[in-house]
Amino acid sequence: MATWDGSLADRVENDILKLITGQGTSSGPFGTIAAGQTSGWGLALHKAHPTDDNTAGAELTTGGSTNYLRIPSDGKWAVPTDGSVISSAACRWPSGAGTAGNNWETIVGVGLWTSTTVGGGSFVAYNPLFMSVATLSGSFFVINIGGLAFSIGGAPIT
Repeated sequence: MATWDGSLADRVENDILKLITGQGTSSGPFGTIAAGQTSGWGLALHKAHPTDDNTAGAELTTGGSTNYLRIPSDGKWAVPTDGSVISSAACRWPSGAGTAGNNWETIVGVGLWTSTTVGGGSFVAYNPLFMSVATLSGSFFVINIGGLAFSIGGAPIT
């Protein structure tokens, strides 16, 4: 049997990215999908790189004095193009009480999850950092506008 490595059309890739970033579609291959369908999804900081099924992709530890929380992903995305989407807003951890992180583990990447609850929801996507980051006691972790990206069908954005 012959195999063929195909790819999705850009329009389909972009609509999938619109769906997972809560932007909705008007006339894509999936019909009309209202914006906000992914409300309540969260961005998590990871201390280990996950596989596609999130095996070994440990999230930072919460509890005690760490003050670590996931942040909502709503409203943080530009319109996808060419099968890629980038952040259109700065992402700052932790949210909620707004206190600075204490004794966080080293951060190696950011995951998109179907819940803002630490340890809850399903793993959706992952963006490794260019280099790992050790946070200092009393510091916040921030990814600036355009610093977070997810892509479909090809190499990740660099």
